[in-house]
Amino acid sequence: MASAWQRLGTYAAGARTRILLSCFLAQSVAIGVAYGTFGPLLQVNVDHFGVSRAWMSVGMSILSATMGVIAPLLGAMMPRLSVRGTMMIAAFVGFLGYIGLAVTNSFYLALFMYFLTGASMTALAILCPVVLINRWFSENRGKALAMANLPIALAFAPYIIVALLPIYGRFWVIAGLGIIHLLLIPIFLLIVDQPRQAEATADAAPDAKAKTAPAAAPDNAGILKSPAFWCVSVGAALMAAAGSAFFVHIISFGVEHGMTPQAASGLLAIYAAAGVAGTPLFGWLADRIGAILAFAIAGVVQALMWWAMVYTSGVALYGVILLLGMCILPLVTLIGASLGEIFGKESVGLAMGYCYTIKLPFLFVYPPLVGLIADKTGNYAAAFLMTGGILALSALGLFAAMHMQRGIRSSTKVKQIAEA
Repeated sequence: MASAWQRLGTYAAGARTRILLSCFLAQSVAIGVAYGTFGPLLQVNVDHFGVSRAWMSVGMSILSATMGVIAPLLGAMMPRLSVRGTMMIAAFVGFLGYIGLAVTNSFYLALFMYFLTGASMTALAILCPVVLINRWFSENRGKALAMANLPIALAFAPYIIVALLPIYGRFWVIAGLGIIHLLLIPIFLLIVDQPRQAEATADAAPDAKAKTAPAAAPDNAGILKSPAFWCVSVGAALMAAAGSAFFVHIISFGVEHGMTPQAASGLLAIYAAAGVAGTPLFGWLADRIGAILAFAIAGVVQALMWWAMVYTSGVALYGVILLLGMCILPLVTLIGASLGEIFGKESVGLAMGYCYTIKLPFLFVYPPLVGLIADKTGNYAAAFLMTGGILALSALGLFAAMHMQRGIRSSTKVKQIAEA
């Protein structure tokens, strides 16, 4: 019996290691390539297609819109699909998207290629890793999600692309991004979709107490009727919108505060690097105190830092940006852990899909709104103070979701005791 448990433990440990490695590489390639290379490739794509920067930037909007469309559809199908097979297909779709972008001379066909890469990114970086980790990690789930979502590639991809473009040119750099997606496919063969629950049950000790069957996973209506889901999703949407506005406006804000454009660009570098530290920190915190509470704390700190940006400058401003990056870049980790905490492993993919659809209008509307307020008032102070207030509201919603979940768990526990 002891040897059976040892075999099972060895199997599970090896499978979890392979899953973490596969999820980390999938996220690094999908997010790092899509978001980390778009800016450095913008001008060469403008020159290649003969369009304005504004028109070329539509590609980024298509990436975001595709997430909102594909995520709920794919999330609804995830319980019936092989996660390994889905990731392999998504990697091949990403390969087609980047190869197509490299070879085409048609701007409109290029926009379709951005749709393909957005669909690939949704599966590789958002849904599949969250589903796998929620299935395999009943403990230390936050740490596992954090490890899978470390934004290392996102931080370094811009510098790599800038270094490679003069040497290899547009075609080979973009085609290389596609080839990297293709190389993921054999790695994904290492993935095991589900823990071997049958083997664990067969080897269980004979005096183990029988467990009650788990509650049925909530369906579409059950998720959408959950107040906790809306608190988490709207809070996540507001944080994502604020993060998007930061990327768009922080350099202009820095120049407004007397910084050179080069020094203001350094704020972005600090922000991205801070996520490498913040992601494991909040993963650990989610395991220690609960994912929703950790999410709420991140919202509080973000609100304080947006307010602080208005009143700080110089070295202090770099410190504020560092804390802000540590709290916003773990967003995917905190969303996945929070929704997994609410709905469990069987429905987390569907919940994630709906959450990303809810985020979409916020991502489109908020960055231009910040710019409009700054234009009307003559500076960014009012817009940044407003952003801090909105993030404080999102944190309050997350605290409310935490109390809702505690109430549900308490009532469930009382019911189980009464039935025993």
